[in-house]
Amino acid sequence: MLVRSLSDATLAAIGKEVSQQPIELVTHQPKPWALPTDCFRNVARKIAEDRGSAQCGYTFHHRFAQKIEGHPLYIYLTHHAVWVSPKGEFVDVTPYPDPRHAPLDHGKKIKFLPDDTADPVVVRGQPIPLPLRFFAVDDNPELKAYVAELNRKEQEACRSLASQA
Repeated sequence: MLVRSLSDATLAAIGKEVSQQPIELVTHQPKPWALPTDCFRNVARKIAEDRGSAQCGYTFHHRFAQKIEGHPLYIYLTHHAVWVSPKGEFVDVTPYPDPRHAPLDHGKKIKFLPDDTADPVVVRGQPIPLPLRFFAVDDNPELKAYVAELNRKEQEACRSLASQA
């Protein structure tokens, strides 16, 4: 997928709207047993095997708004967990077999926004991620309205899921 260059300042500004913690570059070392889209359980298993702890936060992703003229870019943040080694190193153990779903990276390191307040919701004993967070990258009014609608629908879907607890 073609990626327009995004400045660190742009990502940092978006990150500040979600967490006061700085963006980290996290080593990506997927485990053979780890499942895509199951980061919370993947990290729990890694802790059971090698000690350490979990750090919740968000990964950065991008999409182009295909329905809007010019296909403007927007960013979304996905709730995620990484393993923190006993030495304090952040490591992402979750695989991304589909490159369309891989987070933005910097070489072999993933851009990760830690957020100590971003614990998953537990529904029937299963960790459920917090809602995706969508952000327009420019001032296009149509894109801003599109992103606002994406956020509204995501919040609604997550409220519905959490109400099943």
